[in-house]
Amino acid sequence: ERLADGAVVAVLISEPYVQIGHVQSYVLFDPRSAGARAYIERQLERLPDAGGVLALPRAADYFDGVDTDFPNVVQEATVKAPHRGEMAGILALRTRLRFLDDRAAVLRQICEAFATRTGVPFVAAVTFRRGGEEIADTPALALKFFLETSLEHLLLDDPVVEEKVGARGPV
Repeated sequence: ERLADGAVVAVLISEPYVQIGHVQSYVLFDPRSAGARAYIERQLERLPDAGGVLALPRAADYFDGVDTDFPNVVQEATVKAPHRGEMAGILALRTRLRFLDDRAAVLRQICEAFATRTGVPFVAAVTFRRGGEEIADTPALALKFFLETSLEHLLLDDPVVEEKVGARGPV
């Protein structure tokens, strides 16, 4: 719901299919929002990496050069011409795309909820890291980055930590 309302959400998720010792760490946002992309650049104190999209299989209609038969595999994709203008938040015309299946349950639920609210079956994602620092790959580092920025939402596997405007620390 928060993404559909224009929020930027940092996530750190340990999905069962991810290799031992590895987690997924992203900052998710509405792919239609150029403003969200600029906000992320300011908060993370860097230009985001090439970024990409986390998608439901039906998102194949928005991209050229993708194969839905390979879920959870990163593919190079090009936004189809009819959708280029409406996808201002995607960092590049050519992007990395990952179709989600049931093994990526939490991310898939996020995409399903976003698609239900907006009709767009994917979310934009960049790596959750600040400046030249390492990727936020532990809950402690994710919380540190969250508290050092003005990001408003942090999802750690399940619970959402929110920083309220004017509050000192999370509430």
